[in-house]
Parts: sequence; structure tokens; C-alpha cells
Amino acid sequence: MKKLMLLTLVLTAFILAPATGVKATYRFETDIRTSEFYTNNVRHMYIEGMLNYNGDSTKQRINYFSANPLVHDDIHVVVADNYLDYSWGNGTPFVLKDNIHERYDNLEVLGGVNGDFYDTSNGMPIGAFIKDFRVLHNGIASRHIVGFKDSGETIIGVPEFAGHELVIFDRDGDIRNKINIDGINQMPANDEAITAYFADSETTLPDDVYKMIISADLTKIDEGGRSHYGEGALYKTTEAAFDTDMIYVVLVGEPLKDIDYIHEDDTLVVQRQIVGDFEGVRFALGGNQMLVENGEPTDYWHSRPFRHPRTAVGVKEDGTVFFLAVDGRDYPEFVPGIRLSELGELMAELGAVTALNLDGGGSTGMIIRNHDLEYDYVNYPSDGRVRPVTNGAFFVQGSLDNAPVHLPFPDERETLSSPQNIFIDGRNIVFDDVAHASAYEIIVNGQTYRSLTPMLDVDLETGLNNISVRAIGDYEDYKNSDFTEDITYTVYNEPVKDVLNRLKDMARNLLSE
Repeated sequence: MKKLMLLTLVLTAFILAPATGVKATYRFETDIRTSEFYTNNVRHMYIEGMLNYNGDSTKQRINYFSANPLVHDDIHVVVADNYLDYSWGNGTPFVLKDNIHERYDNLEVLGGVNGDFYDTSNGMPIGAFIKDFRVLHNGIASRHIVGFKDSGETIIGVPEFAGHELVIFDRDGDIRNKINIDGINQMPANDEAITAYFADSETTLPDDVYKMIISADLTKIDEGGRSHYGEGALYKTTEAAFDTDMIYVVLVGEPLKDIDYIHEDDTLVVQRQIVGDFEGVRFALGGNQMLVENGEPTDYWHSRPFRHPRTAVGVKEDGTVFFLAVDGRDYPEFVPGIRLSELGELMAELGAVTALNLDGGGSTGMIIRNHDLEYDYVNYPSDGRVRPVTNGAFFVQGSLDNAPVHLPFPDERETLSSPQNIFIDGRNIVFDDVAHASAYEIIVNGQTYRSLTPMLDVDLETGLNNISVRAIGDYEDYKNSDFTEDITYTVYNEPVKDVLNRLKDMARNLLSE
């Protein structure tokens, strides 16, 4: 009871703290409030009460979800989507959550919200979308986005883009080189220029023009031709005529003749180059209206009287990120929703120094993992069902993959030798040390482990186990070795082990007679 009374006092002071510099009369009185901290440093708070704004009172139901990735290095914010390989798409927050688990073995989703506004005909986001450092969509130039860096820093603002670029990733995801692309769907202006053609050019490229053709696993094109992204492996180079197609990205230009360092297992990415404050952002998605700037609610939206369900993201002074999902259009319960001006006031009251409005209406959705490790849809779905959305932002727990390293160019490093004499010693996979190795990667049945020493303690599965190993270089003087060929090691269950041991004993006895 004492804890509940203390929580009531804290929340009342928290919610009712007077806003400064705001002309409107604003007050939010809570009737129901529950708050819970999870052991993984993520907080969910449900608030229900009456909001009074310029004398107009409305009932509000709010779900608040927060974490601080600056303080907790195992907590991150990632974005998710359900896009198709050669087009866009959408999915419910549950589907997006599943896609995170499928893509990242080392991350566990704690919960999240819907993201950007989108074209309802195809699921294309309106703003920029960045995933794993790759700019899948640059969006409309004036739209704000929220970006999440590996350091835990969160940035909200309008992204700045330069031209396009070709990024060449090696098989480990590190960057061999970056090359400027001087135009899209147009011939090079001179012998020093390189351009890229996508399917929307709908053209046949002539012969006697040098072409590097990428077999694209993924392309993203908007219908207005403002945004182009392509990703895949080198298919071939040619000077023969070639028809553009959705499954290819074609680079054109004389300088391509000098690019002789691309490997068959490299990944080639053609994308917009992001610069400025958002450079180095691993994940980002778009929103629209700025709700809070420099700790103060913005005053742009007082002329918009309409109340709807809303989703927003805010960042506090200490780096805490929080999502807000506000119910609306629940007319039987007299919960109409919230105006943008009211939402800005509320985000500032909750501590945001900067805040961005995300897609709302029937798209507003928040899911949270409960103590039974299941996922609950915690807000009211105003469509009467959970709406598929273009993308979303989620709190996750675990470790992110290493960020790409910019390798020396030209790369004249020495390649390490592969580890030799791999054998099993009890629970340990053991192999010879490799001179100048900084670490080792061991793949066991498709699962990758890293060790600083030439051994790995691992619980092998009963049955056949496929094992391969490579040495890791220092990124300065030495390259990673190739993986060894798979070795197969059989682990027997206890009854089989007992029989084998008895047979061994019998053989020893026979030999000793």
C-alpha cells in the first residue's frame, strides 16, 4: 500500500508539473495508473485519466514504454519491417517482432510500437528507413526521422543525404570500398563518371558501353523515382546490350574496368549516402510532426482540432527513449483520442527534450512481452483489429552484430593461415594456435561462436556435429583466414556410449590374452 501511495504521489507530480512557455491551459488528472519495471531495465506504465486542454476535457488511456540504451549496453532500439524482396509490404507488430527474431539470433524483443506513415496501396514508408546501416529508402526530403546509434544515442531530425554510392562489403560485412555514383537511370556524363540503372528506367542499355551487372537479392524503388536501393552479388561485366529488370542493378561507366577486387561472396549495395548528424546510424525510421523541441512543446499544431489515436517517440535528457501509444476512437468508452497539440504537451510533461509524432489512427499499436514470455497488444485497436503497418521500432535485449569496419584500400594485408589439427577433448573443441590471430570463430552446426583462445567449451548435440574454424585478423596488418573444411564429430547418447565402452573393454581383454 505504501508503494502504491508513493507511486500515486510521484505520478501526480510527474504528470501535473506545470509546463513553461506554453500559452494553452493544460492539465492531466490521472484516475488509474500502474507502473512496472522489468528485470531487463524496461518500464511499462499504463495511465488513465482526464485531460483538460483550454477547458475541453477528454478521457485518455495511455501506454508508456521506456528504456535507456545509453545506460544499459544490452538494451537497444531496432527497426523492423515486412518488406518483400523487390517491392514493399506491411505486417502487424507481431509479424515485425517475429522478423526481428528470425533476422537476429542474438536479440530478444521486449516490445515496441508501429512506425512511419505509409502508402496504403503498397506499404512504402513516407520517410527514410535505415536498417543495419543500409539506406533502404531516403523518403521525402522534409520529413523528420528518429535514428538509433550503436552508442545508445538517439537522434531526431531531418536527415541529410548526398548523392548515391556503391558500397562493397566483404563476406564478413566489412567495407572493402565506397565509390560515388554520379546519377540514376542516366548515362555517364563523361569518362570519369559511374551511373546506376534500376528497373524503373525500362530501357535497353546499348552495346559498346561497359557495364557491371549486380544480381540483386533486394531492390527498393519508389514510384516517383526519388529513392533507389539495390543489394546483391556481382553477376558479370559486359559491353553487350542489356535490358534493365527488377532483379538486376546495372552500373555503367569506364572507371568500372579498374575495379578488379570484387569477390564472388562480396555484397554490393547501391544506396543514398547519408551525411551529417545521422551518419553512422544503424537504424532509423520516419515520422512527421515534431512534438517537442528543446524540452518545449511545439506550437505548430494548435490549429489542428482533430483527436485520434496517436503514437509518438520521445528522448529524455538522460538518454531514455520512450514510446507512447494513446488510445482513441473508442466511442462507447468515451475515449476519442488526443490532438497533436495535446500530445506535445503530454510528451514534454513526461520528460521529453525532443519528441516525434509517428503514424497514428488505426496504425497505433504497442506490443509488450509479458512475464510468461508471450506478447500482449496493450492498446485499444481502433480498427477493431490489429492493423498491418509499414515498419516499427522495438526495444530488444542482447548484443548487436559488430558494426562494419572500413578495411584498408587497397587491401595489402597478409591473410592468416587456417587453424590446423582440430580435435575434441571432452567438452572442448581444440586446435592449433595461429600466429598473429586476435581471435577465432568456430561454427558448430551453423551456430557461430567466438573465442580469444584456440579452444571452445561447448555442449555438442547428440548425433553428428559439423565443425569449422577460422582465425581472425587485426583489421590492420592481417586478414581473416579462410574457414577450415567441415569436420564431423559424432556424439553418442549414454546407452550407445555404454555399449561402445563394453566393446572396447572386450577388445582389450582379447588382445591381452
